[in-house]
Amino acid sequence: MICPQCLSENLEWVDLPTRGKALSVTYEEVGVPIGFETPLVHAMVDLGGVMTLFSRIKDCPMGALNVGDEVKLCVFPVDPLPFDGKKGEDNVIQRVFFCFEKA
Repeated sequence: MICPQCLSENLEWVDLPTRGKALSVTYEEVGVPIGFETPLVHAMVDLGGVMTLFSRIKDCPMGALNVGDEVKLCVFPVDPLPFDGKKGEDNVIQRVFFCFEKA
C-alpha cells in the first residue's frame, strides 16, 4: 500500500471508532448494479468528529435509516479473488468488505 498523495510506503495503522451517526442517507432503487439487492443504501457517516466517510449501509430496508441514526461497523466475507500462482498452482485471495449497519 502507498499514500495516494505522496506515494510513500511509510504508513501507520490508525484505529477508528466502530460506531457513528448518519449525516445523510440515500436509497438507490434504480440502476443498482447486478448482484446487489434494492434498495442500495449509502450514508455519510460521522465517526464522532474523528472522520466522516461515505459508506454502504448493509441490510437496510427502504426508510429504515434516517439522518441522525446511529450505525455500527460491519465486516463480512465476500467471494475470494482468484489469481494465477506459481506454475501449476491456483491461488485465491480471501477478502472482506467493510460497511455499516443500523445500530
